[in-house]
Amino acid sequence: SFHDIPPYVFSLYRFTHNIIVAGLFVLLCRSIFRPLAVPALAWPVHILLDSWLHGAGRWEVPMFTPLTTWHYHGINWWEHHGVVLAYWIILPLAWLAIYLWRRGWPASSFGLRRAKATPPRQ
Repeated sequence: SFHDIPPYVFSLYRFTHNIIVAGLFVLLCRSIFRPLAVPALAWPVHILLDSWLHGAGRWEVPMFTPLTTWHYHGINWWEHHGVVLAYWIILPLAWLAIYLWRRGWPASSFGLRRAKATPPRQ
């Protein structure tokens, strides 16, 4: 039950579900090792999705803590099974789209060529 969870877990949850902290992390990744910036965007995207999929209660996402205590009152995904079903349908489709895009589809299917990246000027 919730009463058995140590209080520090909720403090960590509030810290790790803060869009400001995640945004700073993305900027840090971009400044230190640029190729990690795009994958690091998964963290803020996760926070945004969590804000929509966690309703009022213990797991409500405090995105802007400590600036404000405002919360978006989303839905509880565990009470709406269609959300989980949609996730498991969309995720493989997204992976398939990325796979096909990297293989040159749909441009190759229509006789089109992808534009090649031009080398940077020196």
